[in-house]
Amino acid sequence: DSPTTVPSMEPSCVNLDNYDCTPFDIDTFGTSDYSLITKEDTVSAAKNVYKKMYVGGNLSNPSSSSVTVGGHVYYGSITEPMNTNFNGGKTKLSDLSNPPIDFEYYEWLATHIEAGSFDNGYEVIVITQPKGSCYNMYDFLGTAAQGSNNGKTLIVFTFDDDICLTKTPDGRQFGPSVLAPFSKVTLTNAGYLDGIVIAKSFTTVMNGSNGSEQQLHGIAYDG
Repeated sequence: DSPTTVPSMEPSCVNLDNYDCTPFDIDTFGTSDYSLITKEDTVSAAKNVYKKMYVGGNLSNPSSSSVTVGGHVYYGSITEPMNTNFNGGKTKLSDLSNPPIDFEYYEWLATHIEAGSFDNGYEVIVITQPKGSCYNMYDFLGTAAQGSNNGKTLIVFTFDDDICLTKTPDGRQFGPSVLAPFSKVTLTNAGYLDGIVIAKSFTTVMNGSNGSEQQLHGIAYDG
């Protein structure tokens, strides 16, 4: 599917209810502090998660390999053994009176944000139809794209089909941030994902691989 883009302009969308259409780095939930946010389950063996994680459902590590999470982890439940170093600590969501994330905000944002290309190379790309196979970043950014995206690109998926993300044919990692609040997102054979992933659910398990060689950087879109 070709990305839906519009000429350079200020980012815009419709402000409704209690939500403002603002970039991730200044929104009220501190999205830029996270590597991964899921409404439901996360099944991840990614060996390094640089920032926080929010898992509204169950968190599990499908491998026997050790996982290191640099930021705090909020979770609904955990399947042991986790083989995980929670370097930033962890908190069960049921122990909190006010969870740190309102996932409805991301669902709202995905259906209201508009695509655009902006100053200094920032870009929001909206995908409204599934591809039918795994995406790599060349699908959105062309063959000059680098795995180190540095918060320049946000890919928004508005549908609820499963989504697979992987490396490019010539081996470059997946750079952009991903907002896919209605989908299960699978990261496979990607090396690392430089941006943040916001999804209904997330896994690194595909085709017999548990994904233990991968990393989640969490350098969120900040345009």
